[in-house]
This record gives sequence, C-alpha cells and structure tokens, in this order.
Amino acid sequence: MGFLETVILSALHASLLCPVCSSATIALLDHEEEKRRQRWADFVFVPANLDAGSASPPQSLEACRGLDLQSELGPAAMASKRELGSGAFGDVTLHEEDGKSYALKTISHQLLKHRQLEAAAQVEREALEICQGHPCIVRFYGHVESVANTVLVMEVLQDLVGVYTSASLWGNPAVVREHVACVAEALSYMHSKQIMHRDVKPKNMLLDARGCCKLCDFGSAKLCSGRAYSFVGTAEYMAPEMVRKTGHTAAVDWWGLGCVLFELLSGQGLFSGRRDEVFSSIDRGVSETAFADLAFESASELVQGLCAQMPHLRLPMMNGGIDNIKTQSWYADFLWPNFVVEKVQLGMLICLHQTALPTLLVTSRESRIPPQASSSSSQASCNASASSAGSAGRTKAQAKFLERVLKKA
Repeated sequence: MGFLETVILSALHASLLCPVCSSATIALLDHEEEKRRQRWADFVFVPANLDAGSASPPQSLEACRGLDLQSELGPAAMASKRELGSGAFGDVTLHEEDGKSYALKTISHQLLKHRQLEAAAQVEREALEICQGHPCIVRFYGHVESVANTVLVMEVLQDLVGVYTSASLWGNPAVVREHVACVAEALSYMHSKQIMHRDVKPKNMLLDARGCCKLCDFGSAKLCSGRAYSFVGTAEYMAPEMVRKTGHTAAVDWWGLGCVLFELLSGQGLFSGRRDEVFSSIDRGVSETAFADLAFESASELVQGLCAQMPHLRLPMMNGGIDNIKTQSWYADFLWPNFVVEKVQLGMLICLHQTALPTLLVTSRESRIPPQASSSSSQASCNASASSAGSAGRTKAQAKFLERVLKKA
C-alpha cells in the first residue's frame, strides 16, 4: 500500500468531533450547549510545497506527518483558542501549537445558507487564494472543509487599531505614511487581479512583527472587472456611489483609503454620526472644513485626491494608477518599498465526511475536481459493514486521483 493510500485509509477511521464555538472557553461547554453546536466532520490537511523561507501550515492539520488528529484538534486542544476578532462570515480564533500561532476563521455553512451568502463566502476564499504571496495581504495557508463549516487557516497578526492606541501612534506621520503605502500597494495588486475589497478600514488592517501593514478580511470582496451593484461595506467608509446604489467599481477602495488616511492622522473618522447622517455627509462630499484640524496640508491634499466625488477622478483611477499617490507631496521624502510578490502554492484538502467517501478539494483555482468525480464521491455511502476489499478499492481510486491532482499542482 502506498503512502497516500495509507494516509487516506487511516483517516477514514479517524474521528474528529470538535464543537464550533465563538467563545474562548470552548472546552468548558456543558452538555446541553454542546448538543446545540455544529460538529466538524473528519478531515485531513495535506499541504503542498511552499517556497523556501515561507511559513508552513499548522502541523496539526498535516496528516502526512502522522499526527494524532484527535488529540491535536480535539476539545482539549480547542481550549488553547481565544478570539482574535470577527469578520463578515465568522469568528477568528487563535490556535497555538509548538510555539507557533495560527488564526482560524470558522465559517458556518448553516449561517451562510440562512443569510444567502454562500457565494460571497466562496469569493472570500478565492480572493485570498488569488492574492497570496503579496507581502501586504494576510497570508492564507489553505482551508478545511467539513459538513458543517469551512475553516480558513491564516497567519496571526496584530490589530492595527489596538497597536495605535497602546503605542500612541495616532497622528504619527512617519508611521501612517508607511502603513497607508502598504495598503495602497495591496489594493493596487488586488485590482490588477480584478478584485475589489470594498471594506477598507482601520479594523481590516493588521501589523506583523516587523510593523508591515497587511490588508485582511475579504468577506466583502468581489471578483469583477466592471461595475458591481451589491450594497456592502461599512457605512463610515462607503463611497458616494455605494451609498447611492448606482453601481460601483474598484474606485470605492481608494475612497476608503482616503478615509483611513484621515482617521489615522486625526484620530477620528472623516464621517461620523447616525447612519443616515453619515450617508448624507458622504453624498455631499468631502468638505474643506473637515481638514481644519489636520496638521499636514499635504496629507489633506492626498485625502481629497483619494476621496474625489467622481470615481474616475480619484488619483489611482486616472492614468498613472498608484504612481499618482507616490508622486504626491505627502510622499515626497518617502522611500517607497519595493514589494516583491512571492509565488505560493496553497495546500490541498481531503475532506472526510462521516457519511461519505473522501471528497478531494484543491484550493488552487487552476485545478478543480471534475464535477462527476466530486458528485460520485459525495453520494457514495461509507458503510461500516462494507467489505475491506471494497473499501480498499475505493481508497485506492481516491489515492490515484489525488496523485494526478498533485502532479498538476
């Protein structure tokens, strides 16, 4: 029996039933509450090779290392989790292991179905996949599919708002200049891949150990090269065309960045108040009086250039793109970082449903499973009384298919 066959066959007999919970005390759930929790199905995470020097996925999700999944991700291990935050579709919790930390974003399939957001959640994952390797976008290691949930595995970063508050960085021009530059580069890269973020705000900006700012939470992202019409985002950072629901382009992200720049320098939002008041102010446009307390005139010019009322007049939307930001006086003495996008190959996931044979899922958009292979696997019954020969035959077929996919990856 080959290595891949052994991995899949052994995983078929594993039992992983981890309660999904947004609380930091998952392991302390009482029996009644636990019964109401959705449970994970069995899964195995098989990582693809990452470039030298890049981080690797959590070991507890790597079946190829032969670890005990029950002990690594069972209720006891879940006690090490704590909340890091929440996004549009799920809570983000911390998972610590062997001195390393990982952020796990658990997305409930039932919640998505109830809110009719299945497609949007898929876009979030695909957008993360497409943008991987950019140093100013949160690192995404792969995802785990189960019957009840999808779990996105990402790097752990520091909350920018919290760091600014604790370190008194609000209004620090040197720091703000660098962090806004990072987000500008991230947005420019996303737009080159035909992706809009649509929720650019300080809470979606994180810092790594070096102080590099990274854009996160792609829950409102849209894969679109033209106009979009869905109403998404956070009110205080919405562009006029989003508020008016007249259709929008990637220009909404540059408006959001202008709002971010103003807030990081002034310590207060460019627009504030009740929701209806905020929308009215946005519709009227950025006023000169809004910059009365902003100490840096050159920054005021950049904010106004990013928050132009007409989308096509926002600086990066004109000829020259992001270079129109780089040439602003606000960045006159700034050494713009030379960002290099890494080539990252994402992990491969084998989902093991308790009532179905393994369904192979590849996170790479270039290597999707043939519909017939996927449907036949999901409909097959994993009967405990089936003969060992039959089980071995099905496992061998799955292993061969996995090998073919791996060759393409």
